[in-house]
Amino acid sequence: MNYAKRIFQLLLLFVVIWFSVVNYNTSVEISLFKEKPIVMSVILVIFFSLIIGGLISAFFSALKEFKNSKEHNRVLKELKLTSKDLEIKTKDLLIAVNELDKMKVENTSLSNEIGTLKEVMKYPNKAINTDEGKKLIDY
Repeated sequence: MNYAKRIFQLLLLFVVIWFSVVNYNTSVEISLFKEKPIVMSVILVIFFSLIIGGLISAFFSALKEFKNSKEHNRVLKELKLTSKDLEIKTKDLLIAVNELDKMKVENTSLSNEIGTLKEVMKYPNKAINTDEGKKLIDY
């Protein structure tokens, strides 16, 4: 789309120049490399200048677009790798959270047992007469 826009702009510029030079019929002598001079109409000189300018502009635009495309592909690959790393780390975090939940449950049950043992140690006679105390003695 960008090329079509530029071509349209060049054509419009050429038409404007054409109408401004229509009544101007003098010729221009162009000598390249000190050879026999070439006699050309002014409108042809302007036309070829526009074509050469358009080609140069198209070349540099294509070069810039190529560089942007390579950069875009590089960034896209980095994003994919980062996404994969994040997925792996998320899975690892979920596993760690599950392990922590298991440890909390174990910690709670162990805390209850420690509390019971402290109770038994404080009142050993009372503990022996209860069902739980008898279980501890049998154990």
